[in-house]
Amino acid sequence: MRKPMLLPLLLLFLFVLGAACSDDDNGDAPMVDPMVGLYTIEEAILINDVVIGEVVIDAGTDITSIINLALLGDAGCSDASNTRIDLREGGTIFYLCKTEDTETQKGTWSINEDRDVLQLRLNISGATVGLNVTEFDEEELSGNVTNLAVPTELLVPDSGNGFVVIDMMLAFDRDDS
Repeated sequence: MRKPMLLPLLLLFLFVLGAACSDDDNGDAPMVDPMVGLYTIEEAILINDVVIGEVVIDAGTDITSIINLALLGDAGCSDASNTRIDLREGGTIFYLCKTEDTETQKGTWSINEDRDVLQLRLNISGATVGLNVTEFDEEELSGNVTNLAVPTELLVPDSGNGFVVIDMMLAFDRDDS
């Protein structure tokens, strides 16, 4: 009489054991967002003409060095070419100096579900600056930033203390070294 009870118990045991060893328990680490990593600003190109007083800066003008200075200038690197943007898991942004032992938390980042808008919230000289990189191409690491207010002095020296709104194409370069 015990044999008929043993078979259902054995089947129940195997069922429970099988459920406990499902594919969900494969021990793999959680998925890291592919955007996590080190970056430099490769290119910043004006999309529209910018007028500051009598000066017109044409669409298509390369403003990479100006944007690097504006966004990364307070990273604290002794050599500006060593400055990297470090997008970290959990959505934090650090600026670091590649060959130096310097890093500073500078804000937060996120990417939308469709992965076509990269949002950067940067602490620049004590102020929070939001950059929405729209039409973001994750393979090319580029997109558009619109309605970014920048000091006129960055674009035209001796132009006063005002601001001008610019639209630009912004491209990043991944530093895998």
